[in-house]
Amino acid sequence: MKKATLLLFVLLGLNSGIISAQEAILGKWMVQDKDAVVEIYKEGEKYFGRIVKLTNPTYEDGTEKVDKNNPEESLRTRKLFGLVNLLDFVWDGEQLTDGTIYSPKKGKTYDGKLWMDGNKLKVRGYIGFFFKTQTWERIVE
Repeated sequence: MKKATLLLFVLLGLNSGIISAQEAILGKWMVQDKDAVVEIYKEGEKYFGRIVKLTNPTYEDGTEKVDKNNPEESLRTRKLFGLVNLLDFVWDGEQLTDGTIYSPKKGKTYDGKLWMDGNKLKVRGYIGFFFKTQTWERIVE
């Protein structure tokens, strides 16, 4: 009986560790260039990220920044604030994978994955064998 109880506690402890790693990715992150904050959230079994703060939210003329580099002309007037730029990521047991990252600076969409590295978030976008990894810092409010 004691062995069964101990095994149950070990299994519960392992499970809570997995949940903690998954949940650690949720929250607000300052991007590497320090010009935006992205909030990562979960809907159902998928993870997303949206821009919730811009260091400089307006152009010199006072108008709000828009997705002006988007290759789809009809989307070039949508506001950057609130833009969902991390789409459809899934947890594979260690990291978020199988999603896409949209870069409003370049107007390009990349395959991506995200993982924790200590208290930092690693964000990798790639096309084929070519990739770039950024390090994002958690925003503590």
